[in-house]
Amino acid sequence: MSNAEQRHFEYWQRFEKLMRNRESIVQPFTPLKDTCVGYVLKKRFILAAYTALSPKKTRCGIIIHPPDAKNAFDYLFENHRRKIEEEYGSALNWKRLDEGDECQILKNREVDSTILGDEKAQFDWLAENLETFQRVFTPYIEEIEGGQVNLSRGEFQRNSTNSNVATTAELLEKELAELNERYAGTPEYKQRIVNQVNRPSQLRDKILELRGTDCQICKGEGFAKKNGGRYAETHHMIELSEKAPQTLQSWNVLVLCPTCHRKLHYADVDVEYLGNSWRIQINGEFYEIR
Repeated sequence: MSNAEQRHFEYWQRFEKLMRNRESIVQPFTPLKDTCVGYVLKKRFILAAYTALSPKKTRCGIIIHPPDAKNAFDYLFENHRRKIEEEYGSALNWKRLDEGDECQILKNREVDSTILGDEKAQFDWLAENLETFQRVFTPYIEEIEGGQVNLSRGEFQRNSTNSNVATTAELLEKELAELNERYAGTPEYKQRIVNQVNRPSQLRDKILELRGTDCQICKGEGFAKKNGGRYAETHHMIELSEKAPQTLQSWNVLVLCPTCHRKLHYADVDVEYLGNSWRIQINGEFYEIR
């Protein structure tokens, strides 16, 4: 078991203990050495919790698997989305994932899952949202799995072609039009006081001078800037907000293109420092950066 797998396993062990102690309606999870744990609610519906130790985010929700995952997702989205989100108390991230077999309905939160001092807040958030997902979605899932909505024989598709039922695109267009109407005025300014970590530009400039502007992950060349030179970004592998010693130093900095930089913040990422290199997994693809 790698260091990252061991961290994930221990993380889910602690979470499973919390769920038992709070006597949650959600069945205890079996700890895994992966970024995701979950259990079957009904047939194709999985209640899942995710964490990524780097970048710092966690999420949970419903995963819909075949058979008829797309039809089940469309049925929930087109007929019940607004009611579901009202019952949930906030907007959810509805992901149809047309290129894959499964669909996802998620709630996301940016956290720092490497700081044990914040772990209780993370676990409380996961537990509360998992319980809310189970409570809100169970009646709709039972309706689908109980045969009241016959997805396998195309009954939902026939109903959804009725002129009284809006398609997904029509619903989104309507909501976009409502938002455009709401924000028809001029932009307003808000004053904010922000605390920022001091990031020494001299160190960044010296790293770019030494390593160049090619991305250390995809090896892509930085684009030409209008005032000359090539554009590149730098990324601290251990976030400076953690206030860990020596993390301002060059060993903790990678030169990246904008796309790979965003991936490290928002994709499914796992990172391990090997002493003289970084081992990075991005959406299942592995990279080793020296």
